Amino acid sequence: MAKKENKFVEGVSLILLGLVFLGVQQGLFDWDQIWPFALIIPGAVFFLAYFKDRSNYGVLMPGSVLLTIGIYFIYSIETNWKYMEDYWPVFILGPGIGFFLMFFATGMKKDFWIPGTILITLSIIFFMKAWQFMEYWPVILILVGIYSLYSGIKSKNKDNNAQEF
Repeated sequence: MAKKENKFVEGVSLILLGLVFLGVQQGLFDWDQIWPFALIIPGAVFFLAYFKDRSNYGVLMPGSVLLTIGIYFIYSIETNWKYMEDYWPVFILGPGIGFFLMFFATGMKKDFWIPGTILITLSIIFFMKAWQFMEYWPVILILVGIYSLYSGIKSKNKDNNAQEF
């Protein structure tokens, strides 16, 4: 069954990439503007493979990475790459999104929640450097940390009270 799925992904990817390259050769597209689709199309095919066989959740990671980066490259081309210095955390965000998608696809299996949370949090922290209005962002980390400690203490007290009965 997995071999059949691989052939589907391979076949659709090759057909779509072939159409794009044929369009470039025929002058229908400008390669300097559309090359990110060489990432986006296979990324979309990975998602199609997942929707075809939902047990194949591993394809969500490369799909999310390729789509996220491909979309970011389109944005970068349109802005003449002038924000690359500030928005490079997109490269961390893509795998974070992939882990979250796999987390939801597996019925919220915690193996994917932790790395997804770490990567997305790091991405947000690095993005904040570009967001000048967020000069007090460490306060957000402190507040989240306090909440985490509080919820852990509350949970521990709840468990202790439940054991008394």
